[in-house]
Amino acid sequence: MPRLSAPTRRTFMIAATAIVIGIILHFGWLGIDATDDVSFGFTAAGGLFLALGTILNRL
Repeated sequence: MPRLSAPTRRTFMIAATAIVIGIILHFGWLGIDATDDVSFGFTAAGGLFLALGTILNRL
């Protein structure tokens, strides 16, 4: 069974940025009209990238 460890700082920052962009687009805080598909895509991609970074650790 693989051991899970923290992702690298670069992987975490990319994933966290994508998640934050997705949240901002979803609530429309910047006045940008985005569809729910776009905001979901950013949030899901960030979460998936973070999960892969945790599993693989050297992504």
